[in-house]
Amino acid sequence: MERAKKTRKITIKKRYLIPLIIVVVAIVLALVLSQFPGLFGVPQGIQVTTGSVEKMDVSSEISIKGTVEGEKSAKLSAMGGYQILDLLVKEGDLVKENQLLAKLKLDSGNISTGQSTLEASRLEYSAAKELYAQGAISRADYLRAKGAYETALSSSANTRITSPFSGTVTRVNGVTGGYTETGLPLIVVEDLSHLKMEVLISEYDIGKVKLDQKVIISSEIIGNQELEGRVRKISPTGEAKDLTGKEMVVPVTISIQKADSKLISGVTAKARIIIEEAKGVLTVPIEAVIEDPESRENFIYTLEENMLKKVKVDLGVEGNFNVEIKKAKLDIGTLVVLSPTLDMEDGTMAYDPRLRSEGSK
Repeated sequence: MERAKKTRKITIKKRYLIPLIIVVVAIVLALVLSQFPGLFGVPQGIQVTTGSVEKMDVSSEISIKGTVEGEKSAKLSAMGGYQILDLLVKEGDLVKENQLLAKLKLDSGNISTGQSTLEASRLEYSAAKELYAQGAISRADYLRAKGAYETALSSSANTRITSPFSGTVTRVNGVTGGYTETGLPLIVVEDLSHLKMEVLISEYDIGKVKLDQKVIISSEIIGNQELEGRVRKISPTGEAKDLTGKEMVVPVTISIQKADSKLISGVTAKARIIIEEAKGVLTVPIEAVIEDPESRENFIYTLEENMLKKVKVDLGVEGNFNVEIKKAKLDIGTLVVLSPTLDMEDGTMAYDPRLRSEGSK
C-alpha cells in the first residue's frame, strides 16, 4: 500500500517536472539564440538578396545602330530619258576628282518630257516664291520647291557626269545604250578611305551628346574587333522618328577610324557613344542604391555579421549594371543588399539564404 502511494507521488512529480524542464530549456535556448544568432544554423532576421562591392571600369553610353557609309558620298544622276552614250566606269573603280564617268544625250523622243518637267518645276518654284513672300507657306516648303527647280535645271543641261571628288565607284545603275531613270542615281561615288555613320539620337538623349565624344564601333563583318570613332556633327534641328511624329530624333554624324579593319560601306554597325567613363573605381549594382524621398540622398545597406548597416553614398558614373560609388568607406567584396526598401532600418538582423555560411562577407 505504502509502495503504491510512493509510486503515485513520483508519477505526479514527473508530470509537473517534465513540462517545467521543457519551459526552462526553451527559455535558455531563446536567450542563447538572442545573444548568438545562427548558432544552430537557424537564420535570424529578414531575408535579403545581396551583391557585392567591386572594383571595375564603368561607362555611361548611348547605343545605336546605323549604316556605314563613305565619309563623302555623291549620287550622280540626270532626269529620266537621257540616253547613256558611254559609261566609262564600273563598280569598284577608283576615280579622281573631276574625272569623266559617263556621257549622256537627251533622246529626241524625250526632249518634250524633259522640257515639261523643267517647266513644271519652274512654275511650282515661282508660285512658292510668291506664297512665301506673302507668308502663306513655310520656309521649308519654299526651299523644297526651289531645290526641285534647281535640280531640274541642272539635269536639263547635264550631258557629262564627272566625279566631284576622288573616291570609289560603289554603284552603277545603267549600261551603255540604255536610258537614265528619274529618281535613280546613275553612278554613286564614295570616299571609302574615310568611313562614317549617320545615326538618329532620341530627343531625350541628345542633350548628353557632345562633339568629339569617343564612340566604339562594332559590326558582324569585323567579328570581335572594335574600332574607335568620334562624334563629328550634331544637326541643329530635329525630325520625326516615324510617321506618328510622337518622338523626335536628331541626326548625328560619327567618323570612324577604319585602320586595317575589314569594315566596308553599306553594312550595319553598332555605335556606342561614350558619355562619360571612370576606370578602376569602386562600384555597386545599380539596384543596391535607394534614394531617401525626403532628403534626396542616396544610400545603400551593407550586410555585415548578419546585420544591416545604412551607408550614405555619392554616385559617379552609371553604367548598364553598376554605378560608381564616391566618398564612402567600403571594401571590395563587402555585401550590399539588392532592392532595399524604405522600411529597412540600420541595425536590423538579416540573412541571405544563398550564402553558405552566415556572417561571411
